[in-house]
Amino acid sequence: MILNIRKLASMVKLGLSLLLGALLPFNLALACAFHGNIGAQLNNMDQSYVVLANIVQARKEGLLDDKPKSEQMVMFLFKQKLFETGYEGELAYLQAIEGHISTFRSSNGFSYQDGNEQPLPMLTTEMDVLYNLINNRFSWSQVEKMEVATITGNDTVQADHIRDVLNEAFPSVETL
Repeated sequence: MILNIRKLASMVKLGLSLLLGALLPFNLALACAFHGNIGAQLNNMDQSYVVLANIVQARKEGLLDDKPKSEQMVMFLFKQKLFETGYEGELAYLQAIEGHISTFRSSNGFSYQDGNEQPLPMLTTEMDVLYNLINNRFSWSQVEKMEVATITGNDTVQADHIRDVLNEAFPSVETL
């Protein structure tokens, strides 16, 4: 009986997480007006739902370190590691659970983006996953295998290039 109650509680938690994920596109639709050419990525939300569910499960199993106190510091350190590889460009970042969208840019200046430009590749994950990457707890290939992070984009060559950059920035933990 206790096992069934635990199983039911687990299913309710997952159901609530998926409900939150179902509401996510509405929030993102509002955010798109403020984030320029990121909106074209939102047609690929099914991968975001998988990432969302897997992050919830990884947290539940204790696979991810606690969420960092300073999200700004994590963003700064992630950007620093990303651009240490020599990558020049932009990468959109969607927090799968919280729904926040940010953009990592290799330049600090202002850039006007025409609506006809190619949409940015998008990294979908959560802050604690980035925190674990920065602290060498996981490599990029491990978080992709765990499906707690994904890169989406209409341009597969550009998305594959971002994966290569992230593999270089966050190499296999055994090779460190």
